[in-house]
Amino acid sequence: MTTMKDIAKLAGVSYGTVSNVLNNRGNVSAEKIITVKKASEKLGYSLNDHARQLRSQHSLTNTAAIILPSIDESRYSAFYGILHKYFQDKDYRVMLYTTGESPYNECKAIEGILSSRAKIVVSISCFTHDINEYEPLRTLGSQVFFVERTPPGAEEYFGYDYRAAGFEMGRFAKGKGYKSLSLVIGLDYYSNESIFEKAFFDGFENGSEGRNVTVYSSSFIGSISTAFDIFSKKPLPDAVVCSNEDLYRSIKEASSIAATENSPAIYTLSHSARQLSKDLSHYVMNYSNLGLNCSEVIYKLVEKQEKKESCYQPLKPEGFKGTVNTPRYFAKKKTLNLLFPNLKSTSALMRMASEFTHKSNIDLNFVVLPIAELTENLALSQGSLYFDVIRTNVTTTPGFSKSVLMPMDKSFFDRMTCTMLENPVRYFSYIDGEPFAIPFDFNMYLQVYHRELFADAVLKKRYLEANGSMLSVPKTYEQFNTVAKFFTREYTKDSPVAFGTTATINENTTIVYDFFRRYLSFGGKIVDGEKQFAFNEEIAHEALENLIEMMKYSITATDISKKDVGILHLLEGTTAIEIITASQTSDLVDIRKNRYRGRIDFSSIPMSRLNFGGGALAVPAASKNKEEALSFIEWACGKNNANMFTRLGGLSPHKTAYTNNDIANIHPWYSAIYDMANNPMPHGEEDLNYVNRYKFEKTIGMTLRNVYHNVISPKEAAAILGSDVKGCLISR
Repeated sequence: MTTMKDIAKLAGVSYGTVSNVLNNRGNVSAEKIITVKKASEKLGYSLNDHARQLRSQHSLTNTAAIILPSIDESRYSAFYGILHKYFQDKDYRVMLYTTGESPYNECKAIEGILSSRAKIVVSISCFTHDINEYEPLRTLGSQVFFVERTPPGAEEYFGYDYRAAGFEMGRFAKGKGYKSLSLVIGLDYYSNESIFEKAFFDGFENGSEGRNVTVYSSSFIGSISTAFDIFSKKPLPDAVVCSNEDLYRSIKEASSIAATENSPAIYTLSHSARQLSKDLSHYVMNYSNLGLNCSEVIYKLVEKQEKKESCYQPLKPEGFKGTVNTPRYFAKKKTLNLLFPNLKSTSALMRMASEFTHKSNIDLNFVVLPIAELTENLALSQGSLYFDVIRTNVTTTPGFSKSVLMPMDKSFFDRMTCTMLENPVRYFSYIDGEPFAIPFDFNMYLQVYHRELFADAVLKKRYLEANGSMLSVPKTYEQFNTVAKFFTREYTKDSPVAFGTTATINENTTIVYDFFRRYLSFGGKIVDGEKQFAFNEEIAHEALENLIEMMKYSITATDISKKDVGILHLLEGTTAIEIITASQTSDLVDIRKNRYRGRIDFSSIPMSRLNFGGGALAVPAASKNKEEALSFIEWACGKNNANMFTRLGGLSPHKTAYTNNDIANIHPWYSAIYDMANNPMPHGEEDLNYVNRYKFEKTIGMTLRNVYHNVISPKEAAAILGSDVKGCLISR
């Protein structure tokens, strides 16, 4: 094999000069570049030779190279945005190459990637022939993955099922009764476009019963010209179907200018779930989701050496989307009285409520109470006589008598909850095994921290010297205290922040579960395997001491009206790490406007147990408007409202809200919520099924407050807590 040393000898230049020329570095004179290239051609030196030599001399770099036709087209920018963020978060350098659909440009991109020794290459290729040009990258050791289009010889492929999309859109057009159609697709020599076209013909049954399709194949650049071609011919088609949103926008623009008679209906494949359409004109194949799917699978293949056999299944399209659930219309005007807590999820629902009233002819009267007051009212069964819908919660639902609420029809319940996370359905819905409520909103604890503090080389060294271990995100409550102490300026004089964290003692729910999560993580139980009372006072004492120690390294929050002080302290740069609820994370959207943008990260809380809350909607048995109330619940808790509800600040229990990457771009912590919420609930959550949660929170909360205010010692409190918990047991 010819080497660079051979070329250097023949050309009469140094090895370094040859390396610079072949790796496209610009610090070489034109004369030497010509000399080196002539020598390499004379010796028959190829890109494959270059790749082998690079592989023998250098290891691959943590670089992900992405080749796209352009970044101007919406689907490609959405796709790239997700890949860039994912691999950047994994400490990869991300390099973008755009080809403009030019094979020559793609070849030049491959040369550049070869020089950078990229470990990962992701390509939406414009090659329509065998992809031999990628062989040098494989020789180098790079792993190459193709997306959307499948050039001949491509094995590693990611993409949507364009065959299913074409067939379903063809069937849809047939069902609408259209006879003449214009089908506008991208360049038809690419596999995704040709597959979509053929499948559309099959679904529409082109040629039968007078149905006729005229096909227009257009590039992104030529789309506006193609659009005007359609509207210059008479008669106009009944409908126009586009294979991507960029073509769709050109068709819409031409229609507004050139159509002199009734404009045809226009439909499109949509590459963003953000586009919601009342007339079902958008068939969704979300390229943000495609980007995430690619990123996750590729990372597992490359870094975790997972097998390829289970990968490369085409993604199923999401299909036609409507704006929201359409409620049933009631001819007689009525008003529903609704009892809700003052949470962001309530505000989100109220902002959407006019849609329900407009469609259903039902007015909504929201009564909104502080969460603690609402919980107390529900626990005492007050309000169930006066309201048509109440928002219950994980504390109160299991404690209701079956006579207080209307049971949910099993088929209705199953239909409403089949796309929800299992744990909210399991814990928010049932009274003694029977469904009485539909999950409405969901909440979860997260650990949120300043990424740069945990990555700082100086701080990591000092932490190691002080504690004999590496600085990392805590996985236990002992580690949490050690980290919080390290970042507290009283103990580390030059700490970048004043305190490690925030101690929130402003209301019972927070106080009780801050203690109880520690109790469980240290091995405590309420009942044993035989369902006998098994509270351990020694472990309770240990958990209390841990919690009180944390307070030494914390700002103490006591204002009962403020539930988000921890996240505010983090954003102000006062603390290093916080445990907050997901309902408070909407404040993190402002990271995009402040100096901490991109510097905040998320993880599960230490010993991730007893980690979620939220609520469900139920109909009191005394309601005189049960049918209308169920219609409201069907609308409010429905899957089609989940994304809009979440974008407005709520937290839906539907899985789609946590796997939608348009939402994840704004709320990146939602993917962490989804991963944690999908895990089976551990023993501690089951333990709480054996206590009256309302009584548990009230009684335990009072004892803990006495500890915090030095009225009793932790050891005394541990003994009292045993009696408190026993008094909250429910006979089963």
